[in-house]
Amino acid sequence: MNRLRRSREGAALLVVLILVAILSIVAVVVLDDVRFSIRRAQNVEVQTQSQWIALGAERLARRRIRQLIDADAARTPAPEQWDGRRFDFPIEGGALSLTVRDGQSCFNLNSLVEGAPGAWVPNPVGQAQFAAFLSGIGVPAAALGQAIADRISASGALLVEPSELRALPSMDEATYRRLRPFVCALPVAELSRFNVNSLTPDDAPLLAMLAPDQLSVDAARSAIATRPARGWADIDAFWASPALAALALTQAEREQATVVTRYFDFDARVAWAGGEASRSGLIEVGRDGRVRSVLSRWAPAD
Repeated sequence: MNRLRRSREGAALLVVLILVAILSIVAVVVLDDVRFSIRRAQNVEVQTQSQWIALGAERLARRRIRQLIDADAARTPAPEQWDGRRFDFPIEGGALSLTVRDGQSCFNLNSLVEGAPGAWVPNPVGQAQFAAFLSGIGVPAAALGQAIADRISASGALLVEPSELRALPSMDEATYRRLRPFVCALPVAELSRFNVNSLTPDDAPLLAMLAPDQLSVDAARSAIATRPARGWADIDAFWASPALAALALTQAEREQATVVTRYFDFDARVAWAGGEASRSGLIEVGRDGRVRSVLSRWAPAD
């Protein structure tokens, strides 16, 4: 009888030990899940807060651009004050950097078409300028302009990002990388209008494409290099410079050069509490003077 009782007590003890082991395992799993949930919640909070800071940086970029326009509506202030200049802002628990660049001193890929949404057709002037531009940067892609126009016509919508060029069957990475520093996709199907005070000598092919039979890339580079310290006061002063005064240009071609920037690229980087966020895009100063974002992305500019 005592042996049977001891056997039953041993079995009961074994059951208890097994239950304790199972409960311990369950407790460990639950605690791990709780810890994971806490970490996940903390990561979400950090990422959300970082993105809120980046959104604030975008608003700061629009405010900075508003100040530039208010300072001089007839001429955007000298680019050394803002173009490509990185502004760093210390914030509690991290850091924020903001860069604003001229967003229109480039070849507007959407100038390769004209018409209306859903009915885009090749723009012969834009196509001719693109061909001259490609020649100026040494890219032998005679059919590229037509291919881009065909893509826009097929989709019925203008390009949003230059990176869409990668989808073209004829586009390889080397050609894309050669083009990328010079091209943009502004939200209008208008001929490229660049701020001559924001051009660098490397941008000479953009100027030379306006008069390919009269102005070489080297001559355009020399003309850009003569920019006064505070920039040309107006576009007439630019075209009157010695290297350009003899050019026979149409009024429309002359008006593609300007001293006012209406499109600006911005790039904001945030590091906060171990998390990071990037916000970049395009800001437009409308004809009504309103400053607004026309493109924003949660990624650095390509």
